[in-house]
Parts: sequence; structure tokens; C-alpha cells
Amino acid sequence: MKFKIIFFLLLITFSLSSITLIDGKKSHEISLEQLKTFQQKKMETHREKNGKVKVEKWTGVALLNILQEFQITDYDQLRFTSEDNYQVRLTKTEIEDYKPIIALKKNGKPLNEDKIRLIVPQIRDMFWIQGIAEITTEQLNEMPLPYTIFTAESILKEMELIADPTPFKDMSGYFFIDFVDDVFPMLRGEFLLISSDGVSHKLDFDKYLKNAVLIFDAGKYNLQSPDMPGGMWIKNLAYIQMFDRVIFFRDQFFNWHDLAKLAGWKETPKILIDQDGNQIGIKINFDDPKWQIIKKVTWQE
Repeated sequence: MKFKIIFFLLLITFSLSSITLIDGKKSHEISLEQLKTFQQKKMETHREKNGKVKVEKWTGVALLNILQEFQITDYDQLRFTSEDNYQVRLTKTEIEDYKPIIALKKNGKPLNEDKIRLIVPQIRDMFWIQGIAEITTEQLNEMPLPYTIFTAESILKEMELIADPTPFKDMSGYFFIDFVDDVFPMLRGEFLLISSDGVSHKLDFDKYLKNAVLIFDAGKYNLQSPDMPGGMWIKNLAYIQMFDRVIFFRDQFFNWHDLAKLAGWKETPKILIDQDGNQIGIKINFDDPKWQIIKKVTWQE
């Protein structure tokens, strides 16, 4: 037993002392010592916390320099994953424009191996992932324009609110799998989820969502899962898409143009047909009484 514990601790120590860079079928291990040999770049950030501006100075390695060292150019985005499965993505354009660093020091003091983090001052610090375990290149697969669109309110109306949905206590909600089961024919692969303030994640169903819960809180729905760190939980969920099917929370939008803007659609529907075969005008806002009885619409060209 003692040997197993020592082996486990050694395994953790090893995993935390390197980052695995995955580019297609190629894989590179970048040790902490190797990161220290790169040219070090300094960066200052200003974050507002509790009404006060927090100024911090970081020293680390430019992500672009790491990619250049390993001749990585053919990618659309990078996926960063931490030891505890926290996950964020940066597009190639964001990396080239924002020039992030992997910080090794904070305010002149070396960071612990599990605190080494990505610093991108131009975006919210929830994306400044720490304890980076893997960096993976990805090709960008754009979501198609949706064909079938469901209103979340119509689905939830037929579900029973559950007290203390496992494993969460002192709250009420719905199991995510029950919420999406009748809408999406295959519960596998990545779902696009977007909050009302535009924070988006593409999350693998088996890895992050199969045990997730929609927590009902003051008229809003927050996505929480025991399989992902709390920093990835989505507050005020507004939009879910898998391939060409969508569930949207109607009460979070004023009209179709608001919805299209949040979801990144390049166009809005010209004709919509509801579940009864009736044509719905695209200019009718979501607060119109007609929308109270609409369960789904299909997008017609």
C-alpha cells in the first residue's frame, strides 16, 4: 500500500512538471526547466476585484515562441486543459493578436508548478487557465445554421423541478440529460453552450455534461456539473446547439436579431414554421403572446 501511495505521488509530480503539446499525431513534452530556457517576456495586468483595481506583473514565455519552436502553424485554435479538467480555447487570431504568455512568475516570485498559467489581458480572467497539462491544436468546425429550434421554456414546462439534484444540495433544478434527450438524436460529441453574457464553451457530453444539472435560480438557469471545475460552470445559460438543432431560452432575448448576434449566426431566418405548420413572422418579438405557445420552429430558406 505504501509503495502505491509513493508511486502515485511521483506520478503527480511528473505530470505537473511538464506540459504535453499535441499537434495532430505528434506529441511533445515541454518541461518546466525547458520553459525557463525560452526568452522571458514581462506583462502587466489590471483586474478589477471588489471595486479595486489589482495590478499584477507576470513573467513567462510567449505562447507564439513555443509554437514556433515546435513548428506549429497549421491550426485554427488551441485547446488548453488543466490537471483538473478545466478547459479553455483560443483561436489562432486571438493568439496572434493578443500575444499571450505562459506565466512562470507573478510579481517577481516563481509560481508553483500547478499554478503556471496562461495570461491573456485582453479577455476575462476565467480564461487564464492554470495548472496546464495539455495544449492541443484543433481545426475549427463551424456550427451550421440551425434547422430545428426549440424553446427551453416549453421543454421545462413539462418537466418536474427536482429538489437537491444529485450531487448538489440546497437547490432545485433539472438533470441536463433529461432536458436535452428528446431534442438531440445523439448525446455524444461536443455541444455548444452560450451564456446570456456571451461566454461560450464547446463541451464533450461524456466528459462534462452527462451528469450536469440545470440549477434554477431566480428565474435563470445555471449549468453545473460534478465533472468539471466550478470555474467552467455556466451562469444564466441562454443557448445550446448540437449540429443543426438548437435549444434557446426565449426569456433571455428580445428578438431574433439578439439571438443571432449571441449565437454568431451569419444570417437570420427568412421564414419560420411552428410545430402546427403555421408561419411565424421573423419580426415578432419574443415577448409577443404567440411565443408563449410555440414549442419549436423550423428554419425555412
